[in-house]
Amino acid sequence: MSNLQFQPDRPRIILAVDTSQTRASFAVSCGTNIIASLQGSDSVPHSKVFFNLLSVLLKDAGVGLPEIDLLAAAIGPGSFTGLRVGLSAIKGLSHSLGKQAIGVSSLDATALTSGVSGKVLAIIDAGREEVYAGLREIGSGKTLTPLGKDVIGTLPDVVRLFNEYMMEGSLTVVRQRDSKDQFLENYLNHLLNWRLEPAPSV
Repeated sequence: MSNLQFQPDRPRIILAVDTSQTRASFAVSCGTNIIASLQGSDSVPHSKVFFNLLSVLLKDAGVGLPEIDLLAAAIGPGSFTGLRVGLSAIKGLSHSLGKQAIGVSSLDATALTSGVSGKVLAIIDAGREEVYAGLREIGSGKTLTPLGKDVIGTLPDVVRLFNEYMMEGSLTVVRQRDSKDQFLENYLNHLLNWRLEPAPSV
């Protein structure tokens, strides 16, 4: 997998997959336009349905694998088993197709889906009432800069760590839509009187 910058001189067809959560997400885009997307079930292991879902996605998009210019996969944080499925599949496709593959931080992707500029706290459910969290600065043109280290902990611990930014009132909090734990949303709503926005799925 390569994380080298990829700067196309024309709109490229990109296949993106995220298997870091209980529901796998797939998308095909042409430049900045998503032309097809779908999500798997949270009751079936990614390994059993990955290529079936990929086939359905490509059919919906009207695109064949040889037409894909760039492959992208979430690199976490998230489920180790799920990530292994997605990363292995994308790496294999990259080698067989001779196409570049890149890894994308799940926290970076979550932060970018907020659609805002400024400081964004990205939150992903980690299970057992814990979350992954990372602070990002998003500039014009969707440039992204990590601020400090990403963390995992209970939501109260995360809130304490990022309290100074929250109290400034200039922080957007965004979480992955796939989170099934209402504890996260209820806690922030109670503590900060904020409406916690879910990140759109691909």
